[in-house]
Amino acid sequence: MIVTAYHGTVQRFTAFAPSQSGLHFGSLGQASHRCSMLMARLSPREFEKLPLMTGGQPGYILRAQLEVGRFARVDDLRTNAAWTRAITKARTLGFDALCYRNDFEMPPEEADSWIVFEPAQVLQIDFPFNRLEDIALSAQRSPSSHVI
Repeated sequence: MIVTAYHGTVQRFTAFAPSQSGLHFGSLGQASHRCSMLMARLSPREFEKLPLMTGGQPGYILRAQLEVGRFARVDDLRTNAAWTRAITKARTLGFDALCYRNDFEMPPEEADSWIVFEPAQVLQIDFPFNRLEDIALSAQRSPSSHVI
């Protein structure tokens, strides 16, 4: 199954790295909320370096296509340590992803979030999804060939 989901970040990168606590994605609102929480932790100097994107929001929203084979539905575990334990257990049971009702980022929205276990499960990244429309160079590139 292919799932379209979003990821909020304040860092530029070209690919996801493996993570014991998984690669987290959610709705557009959840990604925006996550981006806001990360921005609050930045120093003023770091914050000033972020580009203003569509709607005036600083930070980056990625839209991704996720390949999900067999997933388990779990509760929102909130901490990296808890996610690491859940992923370890899910792998032993033959799952490659987790799906959960996100209770923390945009709770009134009641949307699912996804955790895939491997970077290879992220098939396509549109980075940044929230780019300014007047950046002609970005608009000319295909989503799979963004230079960031």
